Amino acid sequence: MSVNSMVVETVTVMGQTTPLDSGEKNLGPEKEKKKVLPKVGLGLKKHVEKMRNNPEYRQMMVEKYKKNRPNSIAVDMIDKETLEVIMTFSKIMDGASWIRENTSYKKADYATINKICKKQGKTAYGYKWRYVKDR
Repeated sequence: MSVNSMVVETVTVMGQTTPLDSGEKNLGPEKEKKKVLPKVGLGLKKHVEKMRNNPEYRQMMVEKYKKNRPNSIAVDMIDKETLEVIMTFSKIMDGASWIRENTSYKKADYATINKICKKQGKTAYGYKWRYVKDR
């Protein structure tokens, strides 16, 4: 047998390719598994580094997150016939709690109220809703 006609089977384990002996050909999936690396973008890596190493940046991002959470946005509860503001809640969650305690809607949640505020529906739990900042 010449060198040119010889076929060598290889296996790749964690990025390293090694030839198989004749007795190792059917070892199963353990040898054939490759380490899967997460595909994380460079921007996210920089963000994570800043969050770990820069306390000012971390505090700024925490404040930004708190402002943008939907359940921390103030909402108005509006009568659907007269379009007058009945109550104003400092959080959407407070509005949902009020609905659960004072009406027959015992499963009221803030996500439904949030959808109405985003104009993805007309009413929720018998009222119209809007963000206070949209007045």
